Amino acid sequence: MGDRNQKSKREQNVDNRGNRGVVWRVAPSMGTLVCLASGAPMGAIRERRCPETPGGRARARFGLNLNLGSRLGLGLVACVLAVGCGVEVGEQEGHSARADVERSRGPLTQSAYLWQRSWGAPVRAALDEAAAREDLGAVSILAAELDTRGGPGHGAVEVQAVGWDPGALARVRALGLVIRVGPWSGPFTGPDDQVLEPLLAAVDGQLAKARSAGLELAELQIDFDAGSAQLAGYGRWLEAVRAHTGDTPLTITALPDWLGRPEFPALLELCDAWVLQVHGLDPSGGRALIDIEAASRAVERAARIVDARGGAPRFQVALPTYDYLLSPVRSVRSGRSGRSGRSGFRVAGEQAPANPSLTSFRRVGSPPAVVAALVDGWTADRPAAMAGLVWFRLPVEGDRLAWSWRTFDAVRGSGSELEPGPELEPGPRLDLGSLEPTLRLCTAAPPETPGLFELRLENDGRVDAWLDAPHELELEPGADLLASHGQAEFSLARSADSSSQLTLTPSVHQRLAPGQVRVVGWLRLDPAAQVAAIDEHGAALPPCHP
Repeated sequence: MGDRNQKSKREQNVDNRGNRGVVWRVAPSMGTLVCLASGAPMGAIRERRCPETPGGRARARFGLNLNLGSRLGLGLVACVLAVGCGVEVGEQEGHSARADVERSRGPLTQSAYLWQRSWGAPVRAALDEAAAREDLGAVSILAAELDTRGGPGHGAVEVQAVGWDPGALARVRALGLVIRVGPWSGPFTGPDDQVLEPLLAAVDGQLAKARSAGLELAELQIDFDAGSAQLAGYGRWLEAVRAHTGDTPLTITALPDWLGRPEFPALLELCDAWVLQVHGLDPSGGRALIDIEAASRAVERAARIVDARGGAPRFQVALPTYDYLLSPVRSVRSGRSGRSGRSGFRVAGEQAPANPSLTSFRRVGSPPAVVAALVDGWTADRPAAMAGLVWFRLPVEGDRLAWSWRTFDAVRGSGSELEPGPELEPGPRLDLGSLEPTLRLCTAAPPETPGLFELRLENDGRVDAWLDAPHELELEPGADLLASHGQAEFSLARSADSSSQLTLTPSVHQRLAPGQVRVVGWLRLDPAAQVAAIDEHGAALPPCHP
């Protein structure tokens, strides 16, 4: 993925900034709310500047008697990065690296993975949602997985077939079946190769199931994250698989570090198409699953390989629509990325625990505005060898780590305003700031209980927002706090060093989809207290939505 210690100015702008969150700041001279500052932990691109308060405190004034300041976990991602950031390869390669490959522009074809291992009503509903989106083409489903954890000499490799429902796929425009192979370092031939035989059996079984159901396949895809030194051995597997696929096109997934290996072009001769995966866990411990410059460099490098070999298949680029939860334990096995043991963390996989503790799990994510910037840039200008995008993975109800449908659609449409034509030049095409999480803390006062104020978090934006950072509340002198309590996995407690300060602290990773509201606590004040949110001009801010 490139040298992460040598970062350009643009990459630093989208670098991880820790869990600073959104801050309401007070102008020293005014004592009122000034603005929101951005500090997203997973890909902030620029910050709005706000005046500092004495001592650097951040607070927001709520009327005369109550002062609420908030630090929101995901914050506002103000994406004013190169909006051709997906187009530019970065300062290290520059325009000359792009000039030696054929270029294209205009809206990208889009497809998606469905990666559920258990099928039921939520999966069928997701397939119906996908079919209703005319700009979403093929759906490639996880059909089987080879569990290789035993390793050579440690028991047979187990084929775990997914019980996918052929009847649920009737409306899919184009169908692909994916066979996932777990980590394997070899051997790739001889009696100690415990993978090839079960792999071929899985290929035969899945193709037979599709044929018996009358399904026409757009592809059979092998998803194996081979080490870059193992590509020659992987090629031997693909030769054998190719002999079993018949007329069904064979697709493989590829990693960026394969692109520099001399064995890689030979792999392309064995397949009909390939998917370049430009996202994954950062062994250095970063908080984002995708690096804009590394992704752009990988796409340009892949295009040069295709252009240099006439007849080599074009490729799609896989982009993430999900987060990971990592837990610091020694025994590790990743989800789809397939990198086992490198980060020293266990990956929670596609399904998060019901209440993942903030102290037990670290979240690594895919900031919507950052992913949208790539889409926007590639829509404006990209290598002609790049055939389109494939999203990993479709939103499914109950999948706590995948984007919601509203977030998915907002990001996918980021380049939809662009039409092909000679007048189209790389540059800003979309207000990517509209893909910021816009989470706000507000109060609601039930009329039947004077002095009681609910604390609510509302997501008024277009994309999901995570609730994984504390909120600071401060009472002005004279506000008589009678009682307070947190709820929905939030605690509300007075500060140890100030009786006027309270902290609203989450204990678990939670997410709010656009339009959702969550009550996270309440305050009971003297019934005579009047509470109103004031902006920087002294005007009342709107209360919580009904």
